[in-house]
Amino acid sequence: MAPRHVVLIGGGHAHVQVLRRWIMRPPQDAVATLVVDRAVAVYSGMVPAWVAGEVPRHALEIDVRPLARRAGVSIVIGAVEAIDAAAQRVQIAGRGSVPYDIASLDVGSTVAWLDVPGVREHAIPTRPIGGLLDHLKLDLVRLADRAHVDLVVVGAGAGGVEIATCLSARLRGMGKTVRCTLLSAASDVLPGAAPAVVTKVRQAVEARQIEVRTDARVARVERDAVWFEDGSALRADMVVWVTGAVAHPWIAASGLPTDPRGFVQVRDTLQVVGHDTLLAAGDTAFLVNHPWVPRAGVYAVRQGPLLVDNLDAWLRGARMSEYKPQSDFLSMLNLGDGTATVAKWGVAWHGAWVWRWKMRVDTRFMQAFQVLGPDGSTDTAFGRMMPEMSEDMACGGCAAKVDATTLTTVLGEDATRDDAARVSMGGGQIVASVDGFPPFTDDPWLVGRLAVVHALNDLYAKGVTARSVLLTLAVPDHAAPHVLEGLLAGARATVEAEGVTLIGGHTATGMSMFVGVTVLGDGGWWSNAGAKVGDLVVLTGPIGSGLLWRADGLGRARGPWMDALIATSVRGAREAGEVARAFDVHAATDVTGFGLAGHLSNVARASGVSIALDAARVPAFDGARELLAGGLRSTAHAPNAASCPLPGLGDAAVDDLVYDPQTAGPLALVVAATGAPGLVVALRERGFDAAIVGRVLPAQDGAPLHLGRGEG
Repeated sequence: MAPRHVVLIGGGHAHVQVLRRWIMRPPQDAVATLVVDRAVAVYSGMVPAWVAGEVPRHALEIDVRPLARRAGVSIVIGAVEAIDAAAQRVQIAGRGSVPYDIASLDVGSTVAWLDVPGVREHAIPTRPIGGLLDHLKLDLVRLADRAHVDLVVVGAGAGGVEIATCLSARLRGMGKTVRCTLLSAASDVLPGAAPAVVTKVRQAVEARQIEVRTDARVARVERDAVWFEDGSALRADMVVWVTGAVAHPWIAASGLPTDPRGFVQVRDTLQVVGHDTLLAAGDTAFLVNHPWVPRAGVYAVRQGPLLVDNLDAWLRGARMSEYKPQSDFLSMLNLGDGTATVAKWGVAWHGAWVWRWKMRVDTRFMQAFQVLGPDGSTDTAFGRMMPEMSEDMACGGCAAKVDATTLTTVLGEDATRDDAARVSMGGGQIVASVDGFPPFTDDPWLVGRLAVVHALNDLYAKGVTARSVLLTLAVPDHAAPHVLEGLLAGARATVEAEGVTLIGGHTATGMSMFVGVTVLGDGGWWSNAGAKVGDLVVLTGPIGSGLLWRADGLGRARGPWMDALIATSVRGAREAGEVARAFDVHAATDVTGFGLAGHLSNVARASGVSIALDAARVPAFDGARELLAGGLRSTAHAPNAASCPLPGLGDAAVDDLVYDPQTAGPLALVVAATGAPGLVVALRERGFDAAIVGRVLPAQDGAPLHLGRGEG
C-alpha cells in the first residue's frame, strides 16, 4: 500500500514544532511535504528587538528548509493559491496542485485595511514579516542622511506600540531627531487591554516622546503625508502599517468555513469544520468553541504539540485530543531602550529586568529550531542537541554518472565526443540527445522540471534550437500517486517554458525514481573539438550545484542558498545559447556530471589543445565555497578529481569547486579572444553571472588542463 501523504502548509510557530518532533519520531507509514512561500520564517516575538537594533536578523529567523530536511520532509517553495478540501488538493502557484491524505494550515495572517488608497505604494505593512524587515532595512538606508525623521505608525495595538518605540529608538540611535506619531482608531492604545496595563504602556510611550493620536481614521497615504477622514494631514517620511490581523483572502475564496475576518473555523481538535482531513493552527485558525482567543504567538506555540499528536493519531486511526486554551497569557512588550513591559491578570510591570527575561525566553525558543548558523555552520545549539544526518547516501542527479575513468576505459576515444549527435533524415538534419538520472532531491516536481532543463542544455550547448521532448519516467513500487504526477507536471512546466513539444514517453515501476529524457532539435552546431590556441573560455553561470544538493539532503544547506540555486537552474541555458550565437564560438559544452574540470578536459583532448583554467575566477553559487571550506564534497567529487588530476593552488574552497558535478549546469563556451569580453557583458546584461575563466594554450604532453591564476 502506498504511504499516506501529509502536507504542512506554512512555516508558522506550530509547524516548526511538528518538524522538530518528527526529527525525533517520524510519522509512521507516511511521507510528508512542507509548502512555504519562502524558506525563512521570521519569529514575530523578536521582530521588535531587530527593529530596535538589539539583535542581528539571523536571531529571529528560522530556516525551515534544513529543519524539514532533518525531519525527512520534502519541501516545496511556492505560494498557495487555494485548497480544495473536498478533493484534498493544495493549489500552488506555478506548479499545479499537490494531493494530500491529511493536511495542516499554519500560514499566519496578513494586515487589515491594505486597500486604503496609497497604503501599498507608500506604507510598510507588518505582514509578511520578512517583507517588513526588507522594507525597513531599505528605508533606514534611504533616510541615512536625514537629520530629522517624521515617523507615523498606524495601529496602536501591541504590535504598533512596539514598532513605534523600537523604531524611534533605532532612528535616535542613528543620531536623528524623530517626531513619532502613533495612530489609534480607538480611544487609547492597546484596545481591549486591562486599564492598569493601558495606563502603564501609555506612560511608557509618552516618556519616549511619542505622540498618541486617538480616534484617528486614515483616508489615504501619500509619499510624504498621511491624510485623515476629517481632511487634516500629518507629514510622514516613513509610515508603518500595523492595523491588526486579517486572514489571507485565498482561504475564504477556497470555500472553507471562516469567521467574519476570514480565519478558518476549527473544532477543538484543530480540524476544520466539515473537513476532518484538514487541520489549522496559529493565527490561521478560529476556534469556534473559544472565540475569545486572541491572535498571539503564545497560542500558536501551545498548539504545536497538540497538532503533531493529532496528525500522528489520524495516521494511526486513533482518537484526536482537544485543545484547551489558557484563559490568559504573559504579554511582553519590547520598548526599544533596553526595557520592556510585562502584563498578566490585568497587572503590568516594567523595567530592564523584564527585557532581559523576554530576551532569554525568545532566544531559548529560537535556538530549538535554528539548525544552521548564519554561515551555514552546524555548530549551533540545535546542532549540539541533535545528531547529524548520515552521510552514507550517494548523490543523485548528474552526480550519479558512471565516473569518467570507467567510461573512458569502456568507450575509449568515444568518451570525448559531443553529448548530442547530428542525424541526416529526409534530406535534412536533426540533432538528438538523451539524458537521465535518479533524483537529486525528494520533490518530484523539481526533479521532473530540472531533468528536462538538463537534457535541453545538451542542445543549447551546441547552438541548436530545441523542438521536442520524449520522457521515460520510473517510480518506485507502491510510490504515493503524487510522485508520478509531480514528475510529469514538472517536466511539462519546463516544456511549456522552453516552447518545445512533449511528443510522448513511457512509464515504469522499479526500485527507485528515475527520469530519462530524449530531446530533438535542429539548427547550428558547435562541436567540442573546435577550440583554438588563444581562445578564451566563458562560463555562463555559477557552479556548485552538486555540493549544494548534497548539503540540502543532509540538512546543511541554508534556504536562501537553495532558492538561488533553484532559480538559476530552472532558467536553463537556452537564452545564454541564443546570446552566444552572435559571437565567434569555436567550441562548447555544458557543465554536468564530470564537473568543470572534466568537461573542459574533454574539450581540450578533442581539440588537441591545452586549457589553463583560472579557478579563482569561476563563479560559485552562494554557500558552495563555505561548504567546501567546511569539508563537504559531492560523492562524485573524488572520482571526478581522480580522472582529471590537477595540481592544487593551496585553497581547497577555490580549487575543488572545478570537480563538483552539476545538474542543469551552465555552458562553457570557447570563444575568440576578441569577442569574449563582449559576450560576458551581453550575458550579464541578461542576468547571467558569466565570467572568463580560462585560456586555450598549445597542447602539452599529458596535460589537457591545468590550474592557474589570472590566466583568463
